[in-house]
Amino acid sequence: MNSTDQHIISICDIFESKKGHVNVTKTKELIDKCKKHDCLKDLDEISLGKDDKGYFVYTHRAGSKRYDKPESIAIKDIKFIATTS
Repeated sequence: MNSTDQHIISICDIFESKKGHVNVTKTKELIDKCKKHDCLKDLDEISLGKDDKGYFVYTHRAGSKRYDKPESIAIKDIKFIATTS
């Protein structure tokens, strides 16, 4: 690892610690659930995050309650959080 890599890692560590969560790639199960409930457009409007309390969807204005796994996130939460984008 060169010094540039170390610098980038340090910046990422600081950024993540200030946010208190990390972004997570939307899982296939969550995408399939949204397809089934016709809310893929809503899923595109939000981000998926994970912190020490669990998984949640969020925008820059609001976030949902935490769930044990991404596919457990309620459709009503996805739709509501999408309205805040």
